[in-house]
Amino acid sequence: MSIRLFTSDELKGYQKALIDAVSLAEKEWVFIVDSDYQFAAIDFWRLEPLRDRYDVILGMKAPRNDPWYRVWLSWGYNFLLRFFFGVPYHDMDTGFRLIRRKALHELMPEVRHMTTFTAEFVVRAHYAGYKIVEVPVPHYERKIGATTIYFISSLFGICLRQFLGVLNMKREFVQRGLKEPGANVGTP
Repeated sequence: MSIRLFTSDELKGYQKALIDAVSLAEKEWVFIVDSDYQFAAIDFWRLEPLRDRYDVILGMKAPRNDPWYRVWLSWGYNFLLRFFFGVPYHDMDTGFRLIRRKALHELMPEVRHMTTFTAEFVVRAHYAGYKIVEVPVPHYERKIGATTIYFISSLFGICLRQFLGVLNMKREFVQRGLKEPGANVGTP
């Protein structure tokens, strides 16, 4: 099996870069892992055995090794998504996931309200009836590099944008008459 590398000189931001990359996928499953060394790619094997039962397999950080403000931000964001959309997941914006390509291609064009891809995608996949499961995976302290997004000085703006994104997505769901489907949640 060969690996092909696609690059771009354009600065796109995380969400646009991820969508562009995933649109090039050709296999049935797409494994997405952030490149900040906070996950070990070998932990893919914790997700792989669940492919026959689920469409979206999320690596849930366990334990989470981030600064307190990132933990707080993530907890609040996931709480809002559970509150507004009734989804049962706890780490919807994980940087470690295995997703059926069909689900990605179906739902990617709809992801537009939030500044992060995965959380909105997970909510949309849940409402579309895809089967989703969270699997605990080790999450490591960042040893190389630094975040270029989540500075303490920018937290208010980030929170405001995400909250407005949640409200806009909720409005869209209400206008479209989308109702939460039956339980799509799984435990490995």
